[in-house]
Amino acid sequence: MFTVFAADIPDLFGTVAPPPGPSFINPVIGLGTIIIFGIQGSIFVSIIFFLVQVLWGVLDWINSGGESEKLSKARQRLTNAALGFIAGFIMLGLYVVITSEILGVMQKNADGQWIIKLPRIGGP
Repeated sequence: MFTVFAADIPDLFGTVAPPPGPSFINPVIGLGTIIIFGIQGSIFVSIIFFLVQVLWGVLDWINSGGESEKLSKARQRLTNAALGFIAGFIMLGLYVVITSEILGVMQKNADGQWIIKLPRIGGP
Protein backbone atom coordinates (compact mmCIF):
# COMPACT_ATOMS: atom_id res chain seq x y z
CA MET A 1 0.00 0.00 0.00
CA PHE A 2 2.28 2.76 1.29
CA THR A 3 5.99 2.62 0.89
CA VAL A 4 8.16 4.58 3.32
CA PHE A 5 11.72 5.11 2.29
CA ALA A 6 14.55 5.65 4.77
CA ALA A 7 15.16 9.14 3.37
CA ASP A 8 11.62 10.19 4.32
CA ILE A 9 11.87 9.18 8.01
CA PRO A 10 13.14 12.58 9.36
CA ASP A 11 10.45 14.40 7.41
CA LEU A 12 7.71 12.01 8.50
CA PHE A 13 6.72 14.07 11.55
CA GLY A 14 8.04 17.47 10.42
CA THR A 15 10.71 19.61 12.00
CA VAL A 16 10.78 21.04 15.48
CA ALA A 17 10.66 24.84 15.56
CA PRO A 18 10.41 27.21 18.52
CA PRO A 19 6.99 28.78 19.09
CA PRO A 20 6.39 32.26 17.68
CA GLY A 21 6.85 35.21 19.98
CA PRO A 22 9.65 36.56 22.13
CA SER A 23 12.23 34.13 23.39
CA PHE A 24 13.23 34.66 26.99
CA ILE A 25 16.87 33.64 26.78
CA ASN A 26 17.75 36.19 29.46
CA PRO A 27 15.75 35.36 32.62
CA VAL A 28 16.04 38.94 33.92
CA ILE A 29 14.17 40.22 30.87
CA GLY A 30 11.52 37.54 31.40
CA LEU A 31 11.11 38.52 35.05
CA GLY A 32 10.82 42.17 34.07
CA THR A 33 8.11 41.30 31.58
CA ILE A 34 6.19 39.40 34.26
CA ILE A 35 6.47 42.32 36.70
CA ILE A 36 5.24 44.81 34.07
CA PHE A 37 2.33 42.47 33.26
CA GLY A 38 1.48 42.29 36.97
CA ILE A 39 1.45 46.08 37.28
CA GLN A 40 -0.78 46.45 34.23
CA GLY A 41 -3.07 43.70 35.50
CA SER A 42 -3.42 45.34 38.91
CA ILE A 43 -4.33 48.65 37.27
CA PHE A 44 -6.99 46.90 35.18
CA VAL A 45 -8.43 45.10 38.22
CA SER A 46 -8.49 48.31 40.28
CA ILE A 47 -10.36 50.16 37.53
CA ILE A 48 -12.93 47.37 37.23
CA PHE A 49 -13.33 47.22 41.02
CA PHE A 50 -13.73 51.01 41.15
CA LEU A 51 -16.45 50.95 38.48
CA VAL A 52 -18.32 48.15 40.25
CA GLN A 53 -18.20 50.01 43.58
CA VAL A 54 -19.36 53.27 41.98
CA LEU A 55 -22.26 51.57 40.20
CA TRP A 56 -23.20 49.76 43.41
CA GLY A 57 -23.11 53.06 45.33
CA VAL A 58 -25.23 54.80 42.70
CA LEU A 59 -27.79 51.98 42.78
CA ASP A 60 -27.89 52.17 46.59
CA TRP A 61 -28.38 55.94 46.32
CA ILE A 62 -31.25 55.53 43.84
CA ASN A 63 -32.89 52.76 45.89
CA SER A 64 -32.53 54.61 49.20
CA GLY A 65 -35.91 56.25 48.77
CA GLY A 66 -34.85 59.24 50.84
CA GLU A 67 -34.00 57.21 53.96
CA SER A 68 -31.03 58.87 55.62
CA GLU A 69 -29.41 55.60 56.75
CA LYS A 70 -29.42 54.05 53.27
CA LEU A 71 -28.34 57.35 51.75
CA SER A 72 -25.36 57.62 54.10
CA LYS A 73 -24.32 54.03 53.28
CA ALA A 74 -24.44 54.83 49.56
CA ARG A 75 -22.45 58.03 50.09
CA GLN A 76 -19.90 56.11 52.17
CA ARG A 77 -19.54 53.47 49.43
CA LEU A 78 -18.93 56.15 46.79
CA THR A 79 -16.41 57.91 49.04
CA ASN A 80 -14.56 54.67 49.77
CA ALA A 81 -14.44 53.80 46.05
CA ALA A 82 -12.95 57.19 45.18
CA LEU A 83 -10.44 57.07 48.05
CA GLY A 84 -9.37 53.53 47.12
CA PHE A 85 -8.90 54.52 43.49
CA ILE A 86 -6.82 57.56 44.45
CA ALA A 87 -4.78 55.53 46.96
CA GLY A 88 -4.04 52.89 44.32
CA PHE A 89 -2.63 55.42 41.90
CA ILE A 90 -0.65 57.14 44.65
CA MET A 91 0.93 53.77 45.50
CA LEU A 92 1.68 53.17 41.82
CA GLY A 93 3.31 56.60 41.58
CA LEU A 94 5.40 55.92 44.68
CA TYR A 95 6.45 52.56 43.24
CA VAL A 96 7.60 54.20 40.00
CA VAL A 97 9.47 56.98 41.82
CA ILE A 98 11.20 54.59 44.22
CA THR A 99 12.17 52.00 41.60
CA SER A 100 13.22 54.46 38.88
CA GLU A 101 14.61 57.52 40.63
CA ILE A 102 15.92 56.11 43.91
CA LEU A 103 16.90 52.51 43.14
CA GLY A 104 17.42 52.81 39.38
CA VAL A 105 15.72 49.47 38.73
CA MET A 106 13.17 50.78 36.21
CA GLN A 107 14.47 52.80 33.27
CA LYS A 108 13.00 54.08 30.02
CA ASN A 109 14.65 53.03 26.78
CA ALA A 110 14.88 55.08 23.56
CA ASP A 111 11.40 53.91 22.50
CA GLY A 112 9.83 55.20 25.73
CA GLN A 113 9.12 51.72 27.11
CA TRP A 114 9.89 50.82 30.71
CA ILE A 115 12.71 48.31 31.20
CA ILE A 116 13.31 46.61 34.54
CA LYS A 117 17.01 46.06 35.23
CA LEU A 118 17.42 43.87 38.28
CA PRO A 119 20.80 43.95 40.04
CA ARG A 120 22.89 40.78 39.71
CA ILE A 121 25.88 39.49 41.60
CA GLY A 122 29.01 39.59 39.45
CA GLY A 123 27.40 41.41 36.55
CA PRO A 124 26.39 44.88 35.39
